[in-house]
Amino acid sequence: MSLMSILSKREEALFNKPPKFDIRQQKHFFTLAQSIIDTAFKLSGHFSDMIFILQFGYFKATHRFFDYSSFHQSDIEFVSNKYKLDRPDLKFTPHERTMRRYRQLIKEYFDIKEYKSDIKRQLEYHSIDLANNFVHRKKIFYELVNLSKKLNIEVPSYTTLSKIISQALNYQKRSIIVKLEAFGLDKRLEVLDEFLEKDDEYKNGCESTISFFRHPPLKLA
Repeated sequence: MSLMSILSKREEALFNKPPKFDIRQQKHFFTLAQSIIDTAFKLSGHFSDMIFILQFGYFKATHRFFDYSSFHQSDIEFVSNKYKLDRPDLKFTPHERTMRRYRQLIKEYFDIKEYKSDIKRQLEYHSIDLANNFVHRKKIFYELVNLSKKLNIEVPSYTTLSKIISQALNYQKRSIIVKLEAFGLDKRLEVLDEFLEKDDEYKNGCESTISFFRHPPLKLA
């Protein structure tokens, strides 16, 4: 199955980046309970502590995790000042094992459910329902993002959501074709066929009969 283009390249790039926060949002999303901070800070070094706080805030807002390289400098500065943490060099690479543990801690804190087959089916059914109601594919995408948050799961990747939507749109097309094929045997359609037949007496047969009714000839006085 070919993967359809759901978002523009610019929209896809924005989806894969952390949200942009103003100062009020930074205060809200990057203020963590001391208990979760203490638990996280026991696992790693100073620089990784900051990454945990940033990942926590971004996940709280979006139900998604992002690469450290995409973190906004303004958020790094805010967290550094708030928690008195040194700012890591942009070339700093956090240890993957620590990052996996961080992600697990964050998902446990927010009681995030696993992306299992029953969850996937809910997204697929919702996508098909929207497609059958001729909702634009871009709107379907963001509806699935919102549904993922309501189901309390980590929002699937752009590729995963695109596959679900592509399947739904292909299903919709097949359903329409099947319905149209059923009408093909309807005798009442033969009347319409007559209107589409070429009229040999009108401009060398270049016009169909229906054209006569759209543009009836002028009556002579």
